[in-house]
Amino acid sequence: MSVTRESSEAARLGFLSTGLAVFALWNLFTFLGAVTGNLIGDPRDYGLDAAVGAAFLALLWPRLSDPRNRVIAACAALVALGVVPVTAAGVPVLVAGGVALLAGLLTRTGTDATESPSR
Repeated sequence: MSVTRESSEAARLGFLSTGLAVFALWNLFTFLGAVTGNLIGDPRDYGLDAAVGAAFLALLWPRLSDPRNRVIAACAALVALGVVPVTAAGVPVLVAGGVALLAGLLTRTGTDATESPSR
């Protein structure tokens, strides 16, 4: 929420407001889920298990305008799919994140390194 802002002040405001909203809503809905979770049954019956992946993709999508980022994302996804059969649940996501981080560092250009962190 802060990366695309035009000024440091707007970036700071975006970061803080998003962080506070996530903190408050996460705790509120965790409490509500704990209290009422058994009433709705199995979330897989409603397809809610796919919501996390969809939310992650929604956050990632604006970054895929750069061809380099698309290639890195595709490589990370392929590696994640490759390790699914041999690792525990959740590990492929961590491996994909590691691949993306490593690829991003190895393909970093001079303009990437000199850009302001708030942009």
